[in-house]
Amino acid sequence: VSPACFVTIPSTGTNTGPIVQDSGRIELFAVTKATKSPVILSGSARFTTKESGQVSGSNAGDEIRVLGGLYSHESDADLGGASPNLVVYGGRVDMTKARAATGAEYLAMGVVELYGGELDISAAGNIGAATTLTKYGGTVLQSASTVGTSKFT
Repeated sequence: VSPACFVTIPSTGTNTGPIVQDSGRIELFAVTKATKSPVILSGSARFTTKESGQVSGSNAGDEIRVLGGLYSHESDADLGGASPNLVVYGGRVDMTKARAATGAEYLAMGVVELYGGELDISAAGNIGAATTLTKYGGTVLQSASTVGTSKFT
């Protein structure tokens, strides 16, 4: 993707495949094709899920991999696919604008592994809850009022 390129994948998009992005900007409104649509971000890429967009990932466990750039989750959909659901090696993952499907629940992030980079789940009241969050390196930004919503190993 060219640094100046802006791609929108509408909610009607049904035939998505693997997304490998190293620059530019992508906004995903669709639910990607089950078991065939992992996302790999690097460089200066900016990838945002919107409305009820969801990355379904693959059976190999490589749903969302962030090597660099920014993954921003502004959707009300849980992180999909097989485990691990999100792996961060570098760059930044912003969950501060995530929306739960109802006001009383958290967005399910599933299994998250952090090797480097930054995971921002600091927004009180609308953050994602991880089944497990394994931190090998990097930084997790989390508000004091929500520390109990994720398990660190």
